[in-house]
Amino acid sequence: MQQPMCPVCGDVLSSSQRYVYTACTGCGSWIFISDRSAEEDNRSFYNAWSEQSSQLPYSYLKKKIFRFYSKRDKKTHVQMNREFDRLQRQIQDRLAGDKTIRVMEVGFGQGRHLAGLLQKGCDAYGVDISEEVVKAFQRKYPEYTDRVTADTTLHQKIDILYCSALLEHLDDPIRFIDSVTGCLKEGGFLIIHALPVLNEDTCDMSEEEDICFWKPCHRVIYSLEGLKWMLKEQNFALTDWQTIDPYNNRVLSMHLREGYSEIANIRHSCLRSDKLPSLYVYTNICREAITIRSRAFMGSFLFQKTRNPGTVTETGI
Repeated sequence: MQQPMCPVCGDVLSSSQRYVYTACTGCGSWIFISDRSAEEDNRSFYNAWSEQSSQLPYSYLKKKIFRFYSKRDKKTHVQMNREFDRLQRQIQDRLAGDKTIRVMEVGFGQGRHLAGLLQKGCDAYGVDISEEVVKAFQRKYPEYTDRVTADTTLHQKIDILYCSALLEHLDDPIRFIDSVTGCLKEGGFLIIHALPVLNEDTCDMSEEEDICFWKPCHRVIYSLEGLKWMLKEQNFALTDWQTIDPYNNRVLSMHLREGYSEIANIRHSCLRSDKLPSLYVYTNICREAITIRSRAFMGSFLFQKTRNPGTVTETGI
């Protein structure tokens, strides 16, 4: 059996074991290895998740508890939230501030973000490999039918490419980036939002406990250096970035730590099920989640296309 390779840096992985995450010794990213493609695994999971979650009743008491401790968490992590919010405002200004620039959202999913840009008068387009996703968007937003396509061969020059919660789901992110960034103007921006990246500082949980290590859907948990190297090879330089440790993720991870493994499939802490904690235990989980640090954070990244990536100044924390 051929030894698998890291899809980020190309190094041979130290293990070929299936259905577990393996750390790449080259770039430090964690890779999930499966016998099925990412598309097959993601489709299978989401179909099962949709059927299961739709049958579980909502707990308004849990939601009330979650909101109470979420507010406490924001007060506890003021600086982290402030820096992340700063970058989100900068991203939105870049996307919607100048109506003359052309924006392409890749993997637009349900299309709420793309529709929001279009409703603001932006010259925005969307591409998704799923014909079903494209048709669903066109039914929901018939006035924007000509703004979306399943054809990833783009024939127009773009100022900004935007993707959210996408790269971690791909088996071959380099091929994907190469296929969609050819349309990006030199000096244009690739904005990557909601990407799981390793917390390379102190953390309070293992990979098995962290909800971001999402089998089989998250194929790559990127290290920062691995992400930068991968994009530099495609002539992109990192200009700004911020990470956040989402409170919701920590609550879900605490479920795993406490032995409620079904949360990995349900992925919603405010539903009622005999496989989820009681209100008393849930309250303790929400309280303790304030004090822990995840193994993986969520990040937003601005990359600029340039002939010489080493000349661009990088900011961020």
